[in-house]
Amino acid sequence: MNCESASERAAEAKRNGIVIYTPYASFDKCPTLQSCAAFLVQRGYKVAVFSHSDAKTTAPVGTTLVDLGSLRLGNPHASTFLRLAYMYWRILNSVRLGARFRAIIAVDAAGLVHTWLLRRIIGARLVYCSLELLLHADLTGFKLRLLKFLETAISRRAVGTIVQDKGRGGLLARENGIPLCNMIYIPNAPLGRPRRRRSEYWHRRFGLSSDKKIVLHAGNIDAWTGILEVISSTPLWPEPWVLVVHCHHERAEDSDEIRRLRACGDPRRVFFSLKPVDRGELETLFDGADVGAAIYDAMPDTVYASTNISCIGLSSGKMAYYLRAGVPIITNKNNSVASLIEETGCGLAVKCIAEDFGAALSVIDDHLAGFSKRACEAFSSHFDPDAGLKCLLAKIGETDQSAGNHKGAGFRS
Repeated sequence: MNCESASERAAEAKRNGIVIYTPYASFDKCPTLQSCAAFLVQRGYKVAVFSHSDAKTTAPVGTTLVDLGSLRLGNPHASTFLRLAYMYWRILNSVRLGARFRAIIAVDAAGLVHTWLLRRIIGARLVYCSLELLLHADLTGFKLRLLKFLETAISRRAVGTIVQDKGRGGLLARENGIPLCNMIYIPNAPLGRPRRRRSEYWHRRFGLSSDKKIVLHAGNIDAWTGILEVISSTPLWPEPWVLVVHCHHERAEDSDEIRRLRACGDPRRVFFSLKPVDRGELETLFDGADVGAAIYDAMPDTVYASTNISCIGLSSGKMAYYLRAGVPIITNKNNSVASLIEETGCGLAVKCIAEDFGAALSVIDDHLAGFSKRACEAFSSHFDPDAGLKCLLAKIGETDQSAGNHKGAGFRS
């Protein structure tokens, strides 16, 4: 029996391959996935990421990044089939060459469905990573309801489910009938200690005088981000504050969307950065801000911009980057992070963005050093992903105490 157990442990130790699959979201835009990959590589695992990527997409050293976005056919369904076929072929060929996989981390409902068969073929554990909440109350149409049915059934078979905080975890657990003990709480945050290291990144980029102070609105610019209200508030801002809008997906300078946004603000105070940057440049980009705008305005009767936004919690990637850089935050009252911001003193929550944003800037400006210090403290107490990442190790069959450096075969191309 002891010999058998020893051989089983030896065989299990050779399973050092990890697959991270995200069918729609870009790996570069998801701090949770970046942190998982980097942490697992540090533990000696061979991580293969299958994601949409572009020339600027980078992955942690030791990670194999496979771009699925460049595989396209005439229609979306055919393209999805092609990408899945390619991913299955790459992984199964790797197994043929000797690789052994311990786990698949499948992102969101579609990722869970796409990898269910693959998980059974290669005998890997399945970990569900929920970035976007798919809830019954927000569903419309047969396809989404079918997707939810499949997500519910398969997520119950996963060894663990990654969510960003207990609020979102509780919602998903109730919806899908998942035990709370299966939840792995990993905030959507980068690795690394918080610090304030102000840069002149935006001053150099736009030729601004050194006395200007920067409000950064980073990430998405869809309606639920309150971008229109933030820009509209700029004529009421005190000197010397200006707004920089940085998009994480490329936008055309002459697009109707950008023209409309430019027209509603003070042109002397609003600057647009319409192209994404390398992941290595993100830290300096956020260091260049003095205040971060993080508005979450839920839109009823939408799938991913209703409850998913009102309960944004610790899934806000830009909040994590702001706080890690020691940048205070201004948010709106009617979302799940407003109380966290007010309780930790790392920023302010306003009732009316258009009318109150400028006044909030004045308050923060008068006590900027204190707000910045509390921003760093808020990251350490709420957004640090380290504890959740150690829980992930346990869920895939390795406790932090017993983890060692794996020498078996990982992903092979």
